[in-house]
Amino acid sequence: MSFETDFWDAVTGDATLAALIGDRLYRDKIEEDPTPPYVVVFQVHGRPEQAFPGNVVIDVPVLQFRIMSTDEDESVAVRQALRGALIASGYPVFFEDDQSGTDMLSSLYRRDMTVRVSHG
Repeated sequence: MSFETDFWDAVTGDATLAALIGDRLYRDKIEEDPTPPYVVVFQVHGRPEQAFPGNVVIDVPVLQFRIMSTDEDESVAVRQALRGALIASGYPVFFEDDQSGTDMLSSLYRRDMTVRVSHG
């Protein structure tokens, strides 16, 4: 199996996260008018890190998880479940940023969580 397959199977197979968002975990784009809460995942960056010129040591993609929910409490619950699923994936995950507020376009509560996932 590949990193991508293993990683996404772990995240989408998490029972706690699935209880909150069902199958509403989207990659790069969403279906029209999804029911909140839902999560959209974007790969922001994906270059390999190098320790020495010419030697790729580790691949560290940067992912942004956008949680869209009806209110802050719901977004916190989804964030906690998502963090648990990411940690349980077995890959080293580094949580870098977490920003939240009301989305101006949809009026939903929006939380953006940026993470790095290390794999070799």
